[in-house]
Amino acid sequence: MLLIKENLLKRKSKDFLNQLERIILWFLVFLSPSQLIKHFWPSWSLVFGIRVDYLSLSISLSEILVLALFLSWSFKILLFEKKELKRTFLLISNFWFFGLISLFLVNLFFSDYKINTLFSWSRVFLLLWLFYYLVFYQKRRFSDWFFKPASFSLILFGFLALFQFIKGSTFGSLFYWLGERSFNKNTPGIALVSLMGRDFLRPYSTFSHPNSLAGFFGLFLILFLSFIPNSSFEVFLKRSVLSFSFFVFLLSFSRGSFLAILFCLFVFWLSKRKKLKEVYFWLVTLVFLISLFSLFVSDYWKEIPFLDKNIRERFSLIISTKDVFIKHPVFGVGLNNFILKTSYTFDIKAINYQLQPVHSIYLLVLSELGFFGFLFFYLTLLKIARVASLILKPWFFLALTFVIISGVADHYWLTLTQNRLALVFLISGIFQEKNGKRKNRC
Repeated sequence: MLLIKENLLKRKSKDFLNQLERIILWFLVFLSPSQLIKHFWPSWSLVFGIRVDYLSLSISLSEILVLALFLSWSFKILLFEKKELKRTFLLISNFWFFGLISLFLVNLFFSDYKINTLFSWSRVFLLLWLFYYLVFYQKRRFSDWFFKPASFSLILFGFLALFQFIKGSTFGSLFYWLGERSFNKNTPGIALVSLMGRDFLRPYSTFSHPNSLAGFFGLFLILFLSFIPNSSFEVFLKRSVLSFSFFVFLLSFSRGSFLAILFCLFVFWLSKRKKLKEVYFWLVTLVFLISLFSLFVSDYWKEIPFLDKNIRERFSLIISTKDVFIKHPVFGVGLNNFILKTSYTFDIKAINYQLQPVHSIYLLVLSELGFFGFLFFYLTLLKIARVASLILKPWFFLALTFVIISGVADHYWLTLTQNRLALVFLISGIFQEKNGKRKNRC
């Protein structure tokens, strides 16, 4: 009798932890656009006396939720599923993980700001664990844990973006606690768009910039196309979210994201005539080669007279990247150290723009991780693209294409919490779909 009660208690405890994980994951997806972050400001996070968010030691609400999910999973594994520990060790003992650890140790050794680099790498490993959890330990399919919370999330944060565009200022109130910053269209440095002779605020929602919002919504939009509804309510929800989110995406007026969507349409057309497994290699390789090529022509492109100010400033950051790479070509300057190593080149008149990473995920990796890190990033992205190309439906490959192309013109996929999390959801979905998880509706 005592043994039966003990087994019953274990089963209830395990069921409780399973249910807790489902709740945490639901809120993690739902609150993924939030920007509620606690910042700490060490001395190196101030450049010319200005606080730089990218350099602060910080923890976000989303990262707290990932940590809570990790703790719940750890308790379950240690108490009830010790056999899974062996499986975990097998997963992390492969060549790819060994290469990542080697890159981390070398990058940390050559970094001048080791605490900053170590803290940034800790985020990488936390998100890496989330990927492993979603792919190998999450028993539900991608659409089962992603679709509904993501739907409500896009509606809530999308309405906030729409309100900001109409009002020309932020909403405040409850959204302040989700990370909405306080500003209006007259705030210096805020992103505006001119329509019919009037200036309108490009919506930020809870993101740090409309471009980041566009990347997040664009990625989620393509992922929603992969979902197959099972009820009339789900059909209505999918159509409503797609229509409304696409409208919000357009309101961002993000040229980089618009071009990425257009390129995705081209790849979709190409997929009807060629197999995607014949396309992925050239897509990834050409993007990396073009990024390298931009280092050597940025000096000339910057002098083209008809380019607008924003594009000229982006070329200035590429020129700074070239200087950093020439001085630290093999191992880079250390993760999240780009701003610190280029601050001596800043023009004080454009300081607000220059206090950010280079607008390219590929050049950012090249400068901070060196050529070896750049090569590792290339091989990793090539592997992910290959897996995505093998999935029967093209939506996951198109979503990855959107990230690959938009990453040429911006850095948010690697530097901002919301977009990093969205990227982990995408890559986890790719491997889940490839592994053919059995369907288990929520």
